[in-house]
Amino acid sequence: MKHLQRIELGLALLLTALAVVLHLRYATHAGALWRDEVNSVEIAALPSLGEMWNNLQFDSFPIAWLVILKIWCGLGFASDSGLRLLGFLTGIGGLAAIWANARLLKRPVPLIALALLGLSPTVIRWGDSIRAWGLGLLLTIIVLALLWQVIEKPDWKRFAAAFSICVLGVQTSYYFAVILFSIGVPIMVLAVIRKNWRALTLLALISGVSALSLFPYVGMMRRAGDWNMILHRPDFTFGWFLEKLTQAIAPLWGGLDVAIWLGLVATGCSVAFFNATYPEPQRRKCAKKELAKSESVGPEGSDSSLSGGPLANISLVILGLVFVAYFLFLQTLSYQTNAWYYLSLMGLSAILVDFSIASNIGATTLRVMRIGMASALLLLWFPVAWTQVGQRQTNVDLIAHTIQSSSNSADSIIINPWESAITFQRYYKGNCVWSTLPPVGIPKVHRFDLVKEMMTQSVPADAVKPLLSQAETTLKSGGKLWLIGGVEFLQNGATPAILPPAPNSPYGWMNVAYYSMWSQQLGNLIQKHALRATQVEVPCASPVSAFENLQLIVIEGWREKSL
Repeated sequence: MKHLQRIELGLALLLTALAVVLHLRYATHAGALWRDEVNSVEIAALPSLGEMWNNLQFDSFPIAWLVILKIWCGLGFASDSGLRLLGFLTGIGGLAAIWANARLLKRPVPLIALALLGLSPTVIRWGDSIRAWGLGLLLTIIVLALLWQVIEKPDWKRFAAAFSICVLGVQTSYYFAVILFSIGVPIMVLAVIRKNWRALTLLALISGVSALSLFPYVGMMRRAGDWNMILHRPDFTFGWFLEKLTQAIAPLWGGLDVAIWLGLVATGCSVAFFNATYPEPQRRKCAKKELAKSESVGPEGSDSSLSGGPLANISLVILGLVFVAYFLFLQTLSYQTNAWYYLSLMGLSAILVDFSIASNIGATTLRVMRIGMASALLLLWFPVAWTQVGQRQTNVDLIAHTIQSSSNSADSIIINPWESAITFQRYYKGNCVWSTLPPVGIPKVHRFDLVKEMMTQSVPADAVKPLLSQAETTLKSGGKLWLIGGVEFLQNGATPAILPPAPNSPYGWMNVAYYSMWSQQLGNLIQKHALRATQVEVPCASPVSAFENLQLIVIEGWREKSL
């Protein structure tokens, strides 16, 4: 019906407008950069591309995003607000990509994808962060349509567009390679079935060059392999993968969010299965009957819009393949993973589900269901998403400002965990001596290689001796010891753990065991000799992300013997 088309368009525009509002709220409330963001900015700020290349092992992405950051900062947008603007534009680009994908595939307005991705705090908070996740998601959303255009009409213009996006994609995020594999293989198989050798050649060229462009990173990956075992999770099981994926897709209502995603995926898979198994003539006949009842025409005004078409037939295959491939990739990586690792998987899944449900849009019942589902998601998710995207990314900048205004040169600072020192060094302008637990110098990037060196030295416990000496000197001289993040105190009579060099302890390469040992040593010193430990309130008007919401404790006084 014509009025259904108007309702769909109005709802899609409303979803887009509200998504823009959420992206804007995040950009204006995220505040200072947190450690992962600072890590990328610091590498991008290095003087030469050669130095940037040599430091790629300390970041999570290929070089494209860092080059974009370097150019952006060079244009005068290196401040926090300038960088947040870049994140905002990336997020808006993702919304535009959703619309472009639907238009290129000649589908109706993208209601389900706009709801699933546009209202997701996971997508907004981490896609708009100053990391490559957002650009990787944007390219994931658009690549399906561009590759499909190559097989539909394999001319050089379409080839150039798909080729550019695919090469940029693998140079932006390693996860894009998984996406390209999952889309490319089924589409190339279809090209073989169709005996479309020109399309097959172009698609193979796109995939091959994209893969070859990653070979220069082999040496960097080997260097990272010398130390990144301390980040590995030895038991990255399918259950763990599902648990972390669930956390990514369900930040609002928990189990209800999971049920919504599963319900929509099941609906999309059912429609895709119908398209793949129901004879094409009968599909068209059913769709035309629906349209005859409603006295309407297809969304594109032609019979071709009434049935799903070949892409709808293989969308179920792509969805299943990307799910398996993504798990295997993350299992090979074996990192703990967090919500942002799953953005590309969420993006492609949402696009495929939306496409599958819209593939039989001539069916009035399905069309009304699609409007109802998108409307329900809007009413259910937007209010909660509004709250979640208003969080700050860190409070370390506020801690730095608090110490600056309350300390003097006789004081010293210790930061635990050490990774948050990456944030601290960006914002602290005071004159106190400061260090990290364990001591890794003044880190501007994630130097886990230095942590591994301390874990493997002959007596790992000795790694913090200089730090303990610094704390003792400060307290004996009457200065204050500012402790950012906290410390592990022991029960009465307990002594700090002493671990052998890794991986010869019962914990193997688990860095948290050594972090705990070093923290206990500092806690033991404070318990035995400090006179006072007071938590300092750090004023903050907004909620802070749990990933970098640290406490500030000031330690004062010295006694030679414990009480």
